[in-house]
Amino acid sequence: PFWPKHFRKHRTTHPTMTGTYSAVSVHDGVDDLRRQLQPSPLPTFSLKSSQQIHLQAPECLYRCFGAGWPIAWTIINDIMTMVCHCKRAMEIVKLQYPHNLASEHERNHLKSVYKNEGVMKQGPVVNFIVWRRSVLLVLLLASLGSFIFCLIGDVLTINGHIKNMQQFSTWNASYSEWKRQTEAGLQEIDCQEIDVHFAAELRSYALPHEVLAYNCGEVLGRGIRCDDHVDKVIIGCWQPGFCQETVKYHCPHICYPARAMCRDTRYARLDYTSFS
Repeated sequence: PFWPKHFRKHRTTHPTMTGTYSAVSVHDGVDDLRRQLQPSPLPTFSLKSSQQIHLQAPECLYRCFGAGWPIAWTIINDIMTMVCHCKRAMEIVKLQYPHNLASEHERNHLKSVYKNEGVMKQGPVVNFIVWRRSVLLVLLLASLGSFIFCLIGDVLTINGHIKNMQQFSTWNASYSEWKRQTEAGLQEIDCQEIDVHFAAELRSYALPHEVLAYNCGEVLGRGIRCDDHVDKVIIGCWQPGFCQETVKYHCPHICYPARAMCRDTRYARLDYTSFS
């Protein structure tokens, strides 16, 4: 009968020492196929050599690290060996064999935490754990240093700037004192010129508002007093500062006939709005 090629029985001969084929065996092609498809066993790695490397003594700088109980002694030890922690935090390329970064105390503490002995036999894993501990301690030290610098350095600097600002600042918190100093800095002119300037301002407001008078004489003729505000002369006046100023501020010649010279306040705003 016809058999498929991979199921067909065939013979295998083995050569002898004399050059002839003496042995003959008959087997099924299916067995060959099964042997070909059967996965080969994975190689097994022994941790014996790594365990021996891991149990070697660490470098001299890393033998003084403490870990575990009591916590107070561990904290004191970390503070005393902070320079060594900084050194170990930079050991990025020494996490593999044959380097050992863990001290005896750290290794004993890890044995109490990880009950599986296979973890302690893996040197790179132990090196990474203790290296990460040093990195976290260095980051904690940097954070504390930044916080202390913020409290001491920045506060002292800001306090010095505030004192300098208070020493050289010319700004007054009192409105009356600010107004007095501002008026003292203005030049003196004839008071009648200020009255003429106010008449021109009243005419400029005639179009959008109802103006009761167009000069200082007419203002007082309307029964408006010198202590009244400008909004009584200009009906519906809304401009901040100007409408809340008094009439005597704009009509010093009419309100104070005995005064000949006045400060030039024609283009200066001394109201509280300008101050604030």
